[in-house]
Amino acid sequence: MKRQLFICLLSIVLASSAFTQFHVVPPEYAGTPGTGTFLGPLATAQRTYQLLIHESLLTNLVGQEITALSWRLPTSATASWPTSDVTFSNYDIYLSGSVTPANRSLTFSQNIVGPQTQVRSGSLTIATDSYPWGGSPNGWGPEITFNPWLYTGGHLLVEIRHMGFSGTSRSVDAILTSTAGYGTLFSGCWTGSYTGTSGSQGNFSVVRFTASPSGPVPPPAPQLISPPNGAANQPVALTLRWNSAPTATSYRVQLATDSAFTNLVLDDSTLTDTMRAATSLTLTNDTRYYWRVRARNAGGSGPYSGVYSFTTIVALPAQVNLISPAHGATVGADSVLCVWACSTPSATNYWFERATDSLFTTNRIMDSTLTDTSAVTRQMVTNTTYWWRVRAKNAAGWGPFSVARKFLVVITGVVVGTEMPTAYALEQNYPNPFNPTTQIRYALPRESSVRLVVYNLLGQQVAKLVDGRQSPGHHEAIWDGQNGEGGSIGNGLYFYRIEARPADGGDSFIDVKKMLLIK
Repeated sequence: MKRQLFICLLSIVLASSAFTQFHVVPPEYAGTPGTGTFLGPLATAQRTYQLLIHESLLTNLVGQEITALSWRLPTSATASWPTSDVTFSNYDIYLSGSVTPANRSLTFSQNIVGPQTQVRSGSLTIATDSYPWGGSPNGWGPEITFNPWLYTGGHLLVEIRHMGFSGTSRSVDAILTSTAGYGTLFSGCWTGSYTGTSGSQGNFSVVRFTASPSGPVPPPAPQLISPPNGAANQPVALTLRWNSAPTATSYRVQLATDSAFTNLVLDDSTLTDTMRAATSLTLTNDTRYYWRVRARNAGGSGPYSGVYSFTTIVALPAQVNLISPAHGATVGADSVLCVWACSTPSATNYWFERATDSLFTTNRIMDSTLTDTSAVTRQMVTNTTYWWRVRAKNAAGWGPFSVARKFLVVITGVVVGTEMPTAYALEQNYPNPFNPTTQIRYALPRESSVRLVVYNLLGQQVAKLVDGRQSPGHHEAIWDGQNGEGGSIGNGLYFYRIEARPADGGDSFIDVKKMLLIK
């Protein structure tokens, strides 16, 4: 029975100590010696000493009960202290809110904000050699314990009043008044009297507070699961998921468009499950979002999880705009170059359809592998109307089809085989698009002076393919994608124009077609 009672008590002690926290002020001197010394907290003579601490140095203490404070010797110490037990007849400690260190007054009462609580009174005995030396910084002396005092935030004032003792005074590690932070983040003032009401500016003694949670301990930070950190192409309607945190009773999830969470899209603290659907939100396509979660129980809110980010998928491509041939156009060849405008956002593929009806159910052909904004459609029947349409694809899927267009195919003047043509005609080049060469066919019913010239989009002549008199019949010219000087030209859309003037008089035949060079 005794053994079981001992184990139970030991468990309680270990559980309590597991939540004890030490907090050094100023925090940056937890592992670094102070810049000076101060003879006050451990002086043989009477002292009243006030420490003013800015709230920004105490954020880790919010919601904690402060139960003790400690001092340490400066690095100039050459021995442990004291050489024998010393006893202060009175060592009183008061805690309260404080004015900001920048507004410190040398009249002690004017530094107090709100009620001041005496948390310790009576004598204090310090055991021999309990303040160690030889470190940088030195180790902490014994805790000076007092009644628990709940710190709820705000600037803190620590006031110490003691009667001194018989023995040798000992200065403590401190921050000089000329050190950065003094007068803004922390400050001190003192007088050589146990009952003093005003005094002088003093160095700030480096102090360590002992604290523990008041009541139940807040839960730890949850672990985020989905979407994983850095995930891309996420749907705009998704669900945020995380692991449960021990002892948590509810969760708060935040979603924002910036990592500082100033532009919040979602801030929900009503959750009891480990997920939150974002289907009711209006997430934007192709946008980076940041999210985090914290847990809560009767002990308060725990820390936030790490921040995860994800990027939503781009929007579906917009409807494609068709360029040529124009709606209702008549074409005079059995192959036609269909051209459309590039779709946004970020189209990667195009779907081209051609049929002989507007519902695209009769004589339908399609190609969904196109990556350029043009397609050559061939093997068409003369005196037939054809419909065509295009849609674009990106990471989000296929967008809507364009408005359908139609064109009429009327093939005249070029007779297959050895028959003489009965009319002038210029065929669509083949192949088209092309690289590196393409073939251009044309028909002459009479002997004619012929000029066949290639132009760029600016109307500038690029190459002259034919320039002279030719006999009646079927002719062809090959263009190798070079200019008149034999130099290479760039990718793009080009025009070829024929002008044929009959040798026996009459009207000239002129026609222009487009072709696409892709390297």
